[in-house]
Amino acid sequence: MTETPAKSIGGERPPWKAKTVWVAMALMLLGGGLWLKDHAQVNSPAPTTPGRSQFSDSSASDTRSNGRHELKPSAPATFRFGASYVGGFFLGWTFRRFLKMTLLLSGAAIALIALGKRFGWFDLDWVAIEGHVRHSFAWLQGEAGAFKQFVTGYLPSAGAAGVGAFLGFRRK
Repeated sequence: MTETPAKSIGGERPPWKAKTVWVAMALMLLGGGLWLKDHAQVNSPAPTTPGRSQFSDSSASDTRSNGRHELKPSAPATFRFGASYVGGFFLGWTFRRFLKMTLLLSGAAIALIALGKRFGWFDLDWVAIEGHVRHSFAWLQGEAGAFKQFVTGYLPSAGAAGVGAFLGFRRK
């Protein structure tokens, strides 16, 4: 006898139980560890060798720039990749749930309007409604573009975020 995996309300499995999310979170932990390790190495004083001046330019060339510490870009890359995937996955999963709810509520609203018009409970000015709908869609399109720019600015790896969003959207 086989057991079916536990599902949440609505028959969907929660997104945090996806194996790819766990792999991405492991990448985030690995990247965070590498990031801290590199940061600790940058902050530790460089050992001096006998005969070499402690104040030479060669010891400070890679670790300091304008008095600030710089981390190697390879250290946080795995963290960024994992975080981008997880962020994209949850955005895709959330968008799917939003889209399902929006379609359900829109269908119910259209059915109620049609029923009200059929029984003569109210009369609608369809020209004004069409104008409001067009204006609302134009506004929504502009806001969606702004949201896309905002999100892509915070997700450094667009490829990982795109794959995560795709798989998160498909998550059932």
